[in-house]
Amino acid sequence: MKRKNYFSTLLILIQLAMGIYMGFQLPDGTRIPSHWNLQGEVDGYMDKWPGLLIFPGFNLLILTLMLLLPYISVRYRQAPERFEHIIPRVTNILISCFFLMNLGLLLVLQGIIAMSNLIVFLPLGILFYLLGNVMPQLPSNFFVGIRTPWTLSSESNWVRTHQLGSLCFRVSGILLIIVPAILRNKPAITGLFLIFIFLVILYPALYSFLLFRKDKKQDN
Repeated sequence: MKRKNYFSTLLILIQLAMGIYMGFQLPDGTRIPSHWNLQGEVDGYMDKWPGLLIFPGFNLLILTLMLLLPYISVRYRQAPERFEHIIPRVTNILISCFFLMNLGLLLVLQGIIAMSNLIVFLPLGILFYLLGNVMPQLPSNFFVGIRTPWTLSSESNWVRTHQLGSLCFRVSGILLIIVPAILRNKPAITGLFLIFIFLVILYPALYSFLLFRKDKKQDN
């Protein structure tokens, strides 16, 4: 079965090369930002080499899991033609967006750009907008998508929930790009994350449950 993961593999190799290059350029004892709070401010650091290699390592883990998906997913094996095109697209989206985040961090370390919450929020916004675009095409599975007991038990529930989820993800993605660019590091960004969590996680899950209850009543 073809797997269109050459692009993702290339990005990981570029990340690895950039990380190694930066490791030899930066002095020993350099601390690498590794965690951001809700305002997009750095509140955690790692030692130089772990901090530089964590992004390519994380992307390599994503790629590995997606390559293993055909072997560990029963639903994938039952209908591989439904997954062949969409799963590589999801993989490329995930790895591309974390690559952008990694690139932004490296540019900050080089002094080319200033530290900003956009280094985190811009790639995340792009990530969720693109995932929203492909979400309606996702086949039912246990690994990717809005996986609640109700979506996994009903093909109709899965399809309708992911149509709603597509809208929620795209709206959240736009908010994650626009609002931090306007507010910068203001505390009001915390409210954005509360909206984000509701749109992306809570509302689609609640919607899938309500669909389940509605369908159950109709069956009775």
